[in-house]
Amino acid sequence: MVQGHELEVPCTELLGPRDSAPGELRCSNKSRARSCCPLWSDRREVGHRPAALGRDTVTDIAVDGLMTTAIVRERLEMLRRTKLYDLVAAAPLIAWYGFCAAQMLPLVAQQIELVRLFLQTDPSVLPATLVLSAVAHITSLAFLTILVVMFALRHVPHRIAPGLYPRCAAVAATFLSVGIVQLPPQELSYALYLGSLLLIIGGTGLAIYAALVLGRSISILPEARRLVTRGPYALVRHPLYLGEIIATAGLALQYQSAWALLLLALICVFQLQRMKYEERVLFQVFPKYGEYMARTARLMPGVY
Repeated sequence: MVQGHELEVPCTELLGPRDSAPGELRCSNKSRARSCCPLWSDRREVGHRPAALGRDTVTDIAVDGLMTTAIVRERLEMLRRTKLYDLVAAAPLIAWYGFCAAQMLPLVAQQIELVRLFLQTDPSVLPATLVLSAVAHITSLAFLTILVVMFALRHVPHRIAPGLYPRCAAVAATFLSVGIVQLPPQELSYALYLGSLLLIIGGTGLAIYAALVLGRSISILPEARRLVTRGPYALVRHPLYLGEIIATAGLALQYQSAWALLLLALICVFQLQRMKYEERVLFQVFPKYGEYMARTARLMPGVY
């Protein structure tokens, strides 16, 4: 044994006669040949490439990729079925309806105070439009409060209508009415203003009743949460949307303009589209929905 020096072995000692072809030297110990045999390094550096991946290896990589994608999709689907995910998805709606309710509170308080002053001084001169306007704002405030609570507590959906357009139609049907209140208000006759207030009160009252019966099955998008067939839903399949359309018609009446009528027409069109997609997903999830559709009207009994 030589101490202090690395043992050098000639390449000829690493050659295996059985592995060598005539005129070619082949090292039998490759790990040692890398350091001691110039023929090995020349072979690696000049024109030698590793073998390509086999077909089986490529297939295994593709299968592993598909399995990973499937696992990720399954976990995302499981996440979407949790209450936490649904609450996060409803958070913008809760914030919006809460903001609208907060903005309406000072006006409601002011109108209630005016009505109280009239009652304390001379009830005979109390304007009916003031009373109806206060009632309209109170019912609207109650509806917004119910929406905030129900969206926070609602059930997790079983299924949602696929595609982008059903979602866009539902959002448009819900929020296009915001454009109406951005228009300049018009001077109305007493009878026309009274009629608009009655439409708002009647439509909002119906929407409140339907929302309370619908309860934790409420949603903006076409979704299947729970099948509700009692109360107003025993007569029509979409009493909540009917109430919203009636109230929006009363609101548009206060802004008498072509733009207000156009927005109202668009709201009606998108509401009908929303109903169609909602009925489709409910029919797919609940076996009894077909029978329910056969015995109820979509919006108005005996008419449509």
